Amino acid sequence: MPGKPIQCLKTIGYMNPLILIDEVDKLGRGYSGDPASALLELLDPNQNSSFVDHYLDIPIDFSNVLFVCTANDESTIPGPLRDRMEIIRLSGYDIPEKVSIATKYLLPKALRESGLQKIPGFSATITEEALEALVKNYCRESGVRSLEKHIEKIIRKIAYNAVNEMESNDKGKVTVDVIDGSNKSIGSFSNNEVIIPDSSIIDPSVIESNQTNESNQTNESNQTNESIKNKISQLDQNVVVTVNNIEDYVGKPKYTQDTIYDSDKDEPLPVGVVMGLAWNPLGGSPVFVETAAVPTQYSESGGSVNIITGQLGNVMKESVNIAYTFARKFIGEKFPDNKFFKCNVLHVHVPEGAVEKDGPSAGITMATSLISISTGRALRPRLAMTGELSLTGKVLPVGGIKEKTLAARRSGANTVILPLGNKRDYDELPQYVKDCVQFHFANTYEDVYKIAFPIDK
Repeated sequence: MPGKPIQCLKTIGYMNPLILIDEVDKLGRGYSGDPASALLELLDPNQNSSFVDHYLDIPIDFSNVLFVCTANDESTIPGPLRDRMEIIRLSGYDIPEKVSIATKYLLPKALRESGLQKIPGFSATITEEALEALVKNYCRESGVRSLEKHIEKIIRKIAYNAVNEMESNDKGKVTVDVIDGSNKSIGSFSNNEVIIPDSSIIDPSVIESNQTNESNQTNESNQTNESIKNKISQLDQNVVVTVNNIEDYVGKPKYTQDTIYDSDKDEPLPVGVVMGLAWNPLGGSPVFVETAAVPTQYSESGGSVNIITGQLGNVMKESVNIAYTFARKFIGEKFPDNKFFKCNVLHVHVPEGAVEKDGPSAGITMATSLISISTGRALRPRLAMTGELSLTGKVLPVGGIKEKTLAARRSGANTVILPLGNKRDYDELPQYVKDCVQFHFANTYEDVYKIAFPIDK
């Protein structure tokens, strides 16, 4: 049969549709050929006016079609194919956006699909604080797919509890038929009520002569409806999920804390410890750089960074070497009498060693950690930073600014140092982030030093 592009044109009956190609970064080469090679011709506006499908074997004009491709990882898209695309990078949702989406769309959808909206007078709600806790402690991915699953899980449990409550209310009832001398039922009684049809005791002959099958069925239907209404009325009519009881529905939090240090307190971190900011598939997270010194024999050539741990990638290891060389030069110029680097070997560690880390954005963080340990001074409290460092002290721009600043805000930092080249990204940040975080822009490391160590000794 024809390929997917031809099937799209055949299905809708137009030659100028919008065709969405989802997850284009997941293309794989198979025995039947390489789909990336076919997309090269299909997406190239200079070639797709005469695209030939292998099944039809006739040229088809795709020049009027608008193609939209989605991808999670741009680096896995083949280079020639990526060159034919106009790339638009979209950042992940932040906490207020996720809460708004959940309130306006995800929660009503889950209630509608569960059938709880069909129960008259019954309502189930999740407070805004509970949704924020759900996002922070359970669903930190860039999108809302995991958040949708957790909300559906909560609503399903509410529906399950409602059904169980209705059944438990019905189990305690015992009903016994009351019969007359001719073995005909004239009523019934239970452990808490008596049900006797009107006039059944007064005049049984009237019942025998006038009661028809239709009236019997009507009475049974009315009794059934009344029974269902009674069961519903005995339910808890307003179920509210709050921060205090959310664990009863989704279990213990997956993410118990944002940082390994109490960075939300107005106390400085230990000497040699600096909070950096990193981008990851979950959006952004704080990354701490720790430096420890081991005394060694004095040498004019100096010590070195003897140990690097934390499962760092090649780029990040290079950042350590650059930061060490720059820190020695910086301390030698600013504090000529400081002999720290000549009589100590250093160990640089980035915690959470099970997580792979790479990228150049920790350059100024590592240099600040080395300068902190060499001078014996702690940084100003609640400070976070990100930026690449060159050997000459230039602070170079990095990516993922929105995600990193949101991570800084979530971890309790109130001061963030960004490269001057990322001023354009700052302008696109939400206003509520700008209001609660103080931003500083650094062109050289001297600017970083003045902010991190406000008062020289």
